[in-house]
Amino acid sequence: MSELVRVHDHPVLGTFAFDSSMDCWQTQSTVPLGGTDQVVLSLSVNGDTDVPAERFDDAARILRRLDPRTLRRIVAEHYLELYNDIWCQDDEDLDHDGFCARITPTSIDIDEDGVQIYFDDGGLFLGHSILMLLDMELQLAEIKLAG
Repeated sequence: MSELVRVHDHPVLGTFAFDSSMDCWQTQSTVPLGGTDQVVLSLSVNGDTDVPAERFDDAARILRRLDPRTLRRIVAEHYLELYNDIWCQDDEDLDHDGFCARITPTSIDIDEDGVQIYFDDGGLFLGHSILMLLDMELQLAEIKLAG
């Protein structure tokens, strides 16, 4: 017998489905992040599949507070020099704007500890994701290459 698909419809974020393999609620389509980006949003539940509706509202508020330009700037501050010094495959270094233009936020995972934002590296780091970890006050906790 197949598992019953559990869904939650949110007026701002759209439809979420529970993914038991990842223990999270995940949007079924991308949601807006700023004026130009679209991301997949996940709410990790750590075993409690009955998430209060307020948790989805909190996620919408968090998304509204995240500015993709600021997020890209933070990544560039941490990784532009590393890219130009070690990862650059040609003779031309990228400037800040060129670096920011290449990276794209793709998914956001929100749990009780904070926010994880995954970026596509645009080929800068040979396909490694860039992972930004924010605390619940949306202050940078860590940033690293992943995958």
